[in-house]
Amino acid sequence: MLWAGFCTLMLFSSAARGQGALAPADDGDAFLLRARSSTYLQLFERALLPGPGGATVSADRLAPIFEYLEVRATGIDTAWAKDSLDFEVSGWAGGQLLGAPGDPAYDGDVTVATVSHRLGPATISLGRQMRPGGTFRVLHFDGVALGLRSPTGIGASGYAGFTVLPRWSQRAGYQHLGSAADSLLTSPDALPEPERSGNWLAGARVDYADPKLGTAGVSFHQEQERAELGRRDVGIDAQLIAIEPATLTAAALLDTDSATLADALAALDVAPTSALDLTAEYHHSDPRLLLSRQSVLSVFSTSQYNEVGAAASYRFEPPIEVGGAGYLQWFGPDATGTRLSARVGVPLDRARRSRASLSLGRVKEPENGYVSLRLSVSYLIIQPLRATAEHYSYFYDTPVLGVSSALVEAVSAEWSIMKELRVLMGGSFARSPYAALDAQALARVVCELPVQGGMP
Repeated sequence: MLWAGFCTLMLFSSAARGQGALAPADDGDAFLLRARSSTYLQLFERALLPGPGGATVSADRLAPIFEYLEVRATGIDTAWAKDSLDFEVSGWAGGQLLGAPGDPAYDGDVTVATVSHRLGPATISLGRQMRPGGTFRVLHFDGVALGLRSPTGIGASGYAGFTVLPRWSQRAGYQHLGSAADSLLTSPDALPEPERSGNWLAGARVDYADPKLGTAGVSFHQEQERAELGRRDVGIDAQLIAIEPATLTAAALLDTDSATLADALAALDVAPTSALDLTAEYHHSDPRLLLSRQSVLSVFSTSQYNEVGAAASYRFEPPIEVGGAGYLQWFGPDATGTRLSARVGVPLDRARRSRASLSLGRVKEPENGYVSLRLSVSYLIIQPLRATAEHYSYFYDTPVLGVSSALVEAVSAEWSIMKELRVLMGGSFARSPYAALDAQALARVVCELPVQGGMP
């Protein structure tokens, strides 16, 4: 596997030069290199929903494996500026150890490939990147992003590029949920291939930041899909430190076409003592306006809702933590709901090698509701090896597809072989209204190496 050779080489280099630090030449370029590798192996059985007329389908046993790799370097010198160049590359590759007919044998993609250059108060980033866009968005695009921050705290940034298109949306038999062609395709080759020239986005943001007062900003975002308007939003956000233990956060997203709030949030966080945290929140959302204008679901009357509530947590000594939250929701003039939760976490022995946590929840909405329970126990077997067992139960007010409850059982063990290398193995069993049996096995290897490198 990729991670094995990669981590072995990097760990050997780190050990040879002393605790992961590579001493650069006296006249060389010192920079920080971080690498992270994760490998996931799953094993489960899958049976698709019955076909036309209730036709039965066979269950397929699948064993996909995925490798994720990320490499970052910061503080590289250029000929005209010291410690001004950064780069980041990340991607994934996957294959099938056991697969079903029609599934691809292997796949992969580049997630991020970005070069950033800092020159005084300005920053420019080129390539495939993921950036926050507007108040409630994370964007994935190929293009350019610019940023400028003045000594007075005023900042401005902008971005533009082609949207990264999901290649799997053209897969044969794919159901285009939320698109104008919301159906199972019998002849996917008849559809034209997506053209990147018609899928682009652009936006800008202006903000003010003060270490004592907080931050506030205004942003604009526009996105085109298939040469048609996908969305056009204006966002306003602020995080203000009103009094030293209190922080006020507010954000709003306005859909410019309908001149309607698509989303709004206000929260007050207060920490009167180091052990007590208090939060009061208000949230408004109109899911219909968060969808693309090219989505068929955007024309449906998806109910907007408002939610108000509070949460609190307290940490005792020895480290016993309790908390709770309560929220009231309005889905319309005569439709309300509630969301309640309580939790407690306690150590199970004096040495604090084991810990248990219990959470209870209650959700009630106009169409249905449920009671939830979560219990987890973790135990430090030896210093680098920790095991965890978890149980989740859900009890529905009204049965879903004739099933009145769901449960999930999971166990895992993580071994920190060394500071830079961790291995986790686990498995889960689930039963729900949508799966009579869902059993999965998981193996994960994470290698993360902070290395100070040098270039002569």
